[in-house]
Amino acid sequence: MREREEKKKKDHNLSLFSFSSLWWKCICLLHELLFSFFLSYFCLIEKKEREERTEEEKGKET
Repeated sequence: MREREEKKKKDHNLSLFSFSSLWWKCICLLHELLFSFFLSYFCLIEKKEREERTEEEKGKET
């Protein structure tokens, strides 16, 4: 009887741990995706601004 209760307790703790681990993995993945999205977005904005500046400089030279 006591062994069964201990086993249930262990199983419960393991399931909580695995759920928690899965939850943290999802959070980390979401964070990574958001970070990469914003990084690529800001790089794209910077690239467009750089292209506009070079076009303006070419326009001033002529």
